[in-house]
This record gives sequence, structure tokens and C-alpha cells, in this order.
Amino acid sequence: TMLSDSADRTYSSSEKQEFLNSAYNDPLVFKITRDTSLTSGTQDPDYTLPSTIDEVLDVMIDNQSDGFPERLDRSSYEVIGGVLYFDYSQKYLPNGKTLVIIGKEKLTTADDLPEFLQEYVLHLATIYALEFLKNKFATRFLKNDVSMTELIAAINTHRQRVQELRKSLANRRSVAG
Repeated sequence: TMLSDSADRTYSSSEKQEFLNSAYNDPLVFKITRDTSLTSGTQDPDYTLPSTIDEVLDVMIDNQSDGFPERLDRSSYEVIGGVLYFDYSQKYLPNGKTLVIIGKEKLTTADDLPEFLQEYVLHLATIYALEFLKNKFATRFLKNDVSMTELIAAINTHRQRVQELRKSLANRRSVAG
């Protein structure tokens, strides 16, 4: 709708999907997730992260098994290649306790996009579409009434809105975090 191309005259459906996929690849398009699928072992210094965690924000352990996990010091672990490694200070984690991983989960077009991200993603996708059109316009003649100046102005308008939305998202996450 934002592209005014419901009949697929300017862009094919696959091109539109590509623009949307590119927008979803933006680093701000993620959700915070909590995973409790890992259990500690006394001899386990490393744990493979679940596929839902793309970036670890925090690690906790439920020592009392009461649902109130204790935060582990960030200097006591590191994440390399999807594996959580504990250093020597955490060598002997209690056996059989739930590890709670708080992290970022990258969203894809198959996921429901939270409402606060929808406008951001649509503007990004529109920028990709207009950039594509600009490149297409520059390399071959298009039979329409759009000038290169109008295309660039449209791109700049969407870029400005994306910058405003990025600031809003950063503020939202810093308050929530």
C-alpha cells in the first residue's frame, strides 16, 4: 500500500518480499526473549545456546528453584559462536539448576511484528524499494512520470522518518532495559 503498487506493476511480488526481508535484517528489528531450557551441571563449563537466542543480554541461575533466579556477573561468562562459556569462578555451578538466558531474538517475516516496530520496518522497506527504483531508473528508461529528483526526495523523506523512529526505539529500549 505504501508503494502504491498493489497490481505489481513497478515491483514484482518477489522484489517486494526482498525489500521486506532487507528491512527485517535491520539490527533494531528484534524481540527480547527469556529462555529456561538449559540446566546446569557441575562439570559443564559450556552450554550451547538455544536457537531462539541471537545475542545474550543477561544470564541468571535459579539456585533456590523458586522461580527467582540470581543474576550472574557478566565477567563470569562469555559467548562465542553460539556457546556460553563460564570462567573458572563459575566452574562449579550447582548441578540441576535452571539457567535463565535473557537475549535478543532476531525477527523474520514469519514472525508477528510488534506494533511499535511496524512503521519502522515499512519505512525501511520503502527506502529499499525506492533505492531499487532509482537504480533501475538510472540504468534504463522507465515509462512513467517520476523524475530522479522526485525519487531522491521520497527516499530522503523516508530516511528522515527512519531516523526519528530509530531514536524513539532506542529511547524505548533504554527505558525498558
